[in-house]
Amino acid sequence: MTTQPHGAQDAPPERGMPIGIVRSPDGDYSLGGISAGRSRLTLIGAGVPPLFEPAPSAPAVLLTSDEAGRPIISETPGGAGFEHGGAFGVLADQIAHVVPYYGAIPIYDRRL
Repeated sequence: MTTQPHGAQDAPPERGMPIGIVRSPDGDYSLGGISAGRSRLTLIGAGVPPLFEPAPSAPAVLLTSDEAGRPIISETPGGAGFEHGGAFGVLADQIAHVVPYYGAIPIYDRRL
């Protein structure tokens, strides 16, 4: 199992920041997306400090943006092939200032 975002299987794993996953109390709506059954992911991308290596329990995802320029988290640039599955990525307040966006960021991990 790779710990890199889609399309980066031959590259060494990038490092990033751990993020928590917040989802609906009613359950998972990603239909088995990367956030399903996990409490953490490893956020990589422009402006994200490369402090931690992804792990199987916290695989790498990209900090990218949708067509409207809003920040999203996805396995692919721009969320290509995915839609928002109802979960959000969040950073602890103590480290939230180190990424270029603060707040709950939609995770695009529900396959179209």
